[in-house]
Amino acid sequence: VLVTDNKTKKDKVKITLPISLIETLLDCVDEEDLKIDKDECDIDLKELFAELKRLGPTVLIEVYEDGETIKIWFE
Repeated sequence: VLVTDNKTKKDKVKITLPISLIETLLDCVDEEDLKIDKDECDIDLKELFAELKRLGPTVLIEVYEDGETIKIWFE
């Protein structure tokens, strides 16, 4: 996650998580499925993460607002 002030071009917030940390956290999850709206939508977190790794570096979200840019990407 990166938040940049568009006027000064300086980073205001930068959060980096190593892939190995995310994989370790996923191994600690009791249920592999994330449930949204109770039981109407099940997402297999390990499968989702494996697909993101397969895709390689990609931008997930970019927001431009109030002189700031927020970017969330996967590398």
